Amino acid sequence: MAGRESRLGRINRIAVVDKLDSLTDILKRCLFEYSPQSLKELIQEAQRRIPHQEMARLTKNVVRCLNRNPSFRDEGKGLWSLRLERVKENDAAHRLLQREGVALRIQELNERLREAGNEEVSGESQLVKDGRFLRLKDGRWGLIHWDFIEPQEGEKQPPAEDLPQETAKKELGRSGDLWEKVFPLQGKEEAAATGLELLPVTPAEGEGGEDGGSPDLLQELEALRRENQALLEDLEKLHLHREELRQQILQLEEQMLILRSERDNLKKRVSHLESRLVQLQGTLNKTVTDAQAEQARLKQMLKEQEYCLQTALIANEDLELTVAELQEERRELRKILSFWPVRLALRLSALLGLKPAGSASLYR
Repeated sequence: MAGRESRLGRINRIAVVDKLDSLTDILKRCLFEYSPQSLKELIQEAQRRIPHQEMARLTKNVVRCLNRNPSFRDEGKGLWSLRLERVKENDAAHRLLQREGVALRIQELNERLREAGNEEVSGESQLVKDGRFLRLKDGRWGLIHWDFIEPQEGEKQPPAEDLPQETAKKELGRSGDLWEKVFPLQGKEEAAATGLELLPVTPAEGEGGEDGGSPDLLQELEALRRENQALLEDLEKLHLHREELRQQILQLEEQMLILRSERDNLKKRVSHLESRLVQLQGTLNKTVTDAQAEQARLKQMLKEQEYCLQTALIANEDLELTVAELQEERRELRKILSFWPVRLALRLSALLGLKPAGSASLYR
């Protein structure tokens, strides 16, 4: 089985001997190797990589990097992950670095992009915000899925292009296989464009002669080629499935945006109704207060009217008594004036034009 796996098609891997430049690059690499991670785990890893920095300052810097750099995603509950989505402005630089297989400085990268007729990178900050890129101590830029080998203390760092192939293989074996987390291939054409083409299967040295090897070896080689072709087809199917899932995610995001908009509108409507309810409650309270005051005023007026009525009834009774007394006095006076001399005198007075006051009533 080991011999068979050694002849399988493999993907080119790249090793770079240098240290990462900053805390942001260290956090990117940590989250690429394992994601999501908690803030505590990231701080511990950063302290291991930067032991000379104080814990309080290091914690503050880690939190600031995670919050300010858009390449980090807050997953909630204190967990963080790395954004590996494709950034359109940096795609040309990503393809160039993957095709060249060498870390480049920003000036060299822009020069090669310009020669290839692609748009240049506006600045290093554009790559800092992209989770697919890492910056090295010497100012070169590499890709997140490469293997970065830190040089030993006092060891002179060889250039990337001069790194011996055997040394790179050994270091790759020690650093662990991180290729499983590399960005998925988009098909044969894009794989070839990005430098991730599958190498052809070739027979091992000493296993075949000039005629191409034994029949068993040729059959095994043909079987491996068919298996390689099947793997490519499966890879294309996975790519199509990934695109379908991406479309579904986009649709779900659009639905989520619509639902969020409806939720915000409902919140505004509820807030408006609540404020209107408060206004109506205030109006109702004022109306009740005014009605109670009006009721108290009407009660007071009713009491005053009742008092006036009782006073009028008492005055009416007194008036009736006075009228009865006057009528009684009138009857007494009639009795007194009933004699004929008095009537005669009154007649004469009337004839002479003298009319004493109250004579008419007495005469009657």
